[in-house]
Order: sequence, then structure tokens, then C-alpha cells
Amino acid sequence: MRYFNSNIFIIIKNINIKNIIICIINIMIVIIINIKNTIIFLINIIIFIIINIIKIIINKFLKIIINIEKQ
Repeated sequence: MRYFNSNIFIIIKNINIKNIIICIINIMIVIIINIKNTIIFLINIIIFIIINIIKIIINKFLKIIINIEKQ
């Protein structure tokens, strides 16, 4: 009986270590996915800002050109 109990304890211990490792791996995967999404989000914001700046510059140039044409 005692031998049987110790075997069960060893199995439970192994399962716990395995579960902890799987849990840590899952947490790492979630963190990596979140970092990836955050980077994509930041890149999108930067692209949006750059596009808007370009639009503003083009509009200024167009206004200047239109004003020159009028004169």
C-alpha cells in the first residue's frame, strides 16, 4: 500500500510539473501575441500619422499653386 501511495505521489508530482510548464508556455505565447499586436497597432498609428502629414503638405502645396495661378 505504501509503495502504491508513493507511486501516485510521483505521478501527481510529474503531472504538476508538466502542467506548470505548459501553463508557462501558454503565458509566453499570449505575451508574444500581445506584443505582436501592440507593434502592429503602433505601426498602423505611425502610418496613419505619416499619411496625414503628407496630405497636409500636399494640400498646402496645392493651395500655393492655386494662388499662384490666380495671380
